[in-house]
Amino acid sequence: MSQKTALVLGATGMVGTELVKLISAKKYYQTINLLTRRPINLSDQTINQQVIDFDQLEKYADLFQVQ
Repeated sequence: MSQKTALVLGATGMVGTELVKLISAKKYYQTINLLTRRPINLSDQTINQQVIDFDQLEKYADLFQVQ
C-alpha cells in the first residue's frame, strides 16, 4: 500500500460514491479523506469522513492539506 492520501469532495453523489468504492477497493491510498455534506455509512478503516458546510469552505482550509 502506498503512503498517499486521497481527498474526495462530493462522496455522497453518484460519481463520488463510485469513486470512493473504487479507490478503497484498490488499496492504493493509505488514507482516504472525505469531505461531505451529510454523513455516510462506510466501514473501511482507511476512510476519514468530515461533514462540512460547503457554503463556508474557508472554515475548513486545514482539511484540504494532503500528502
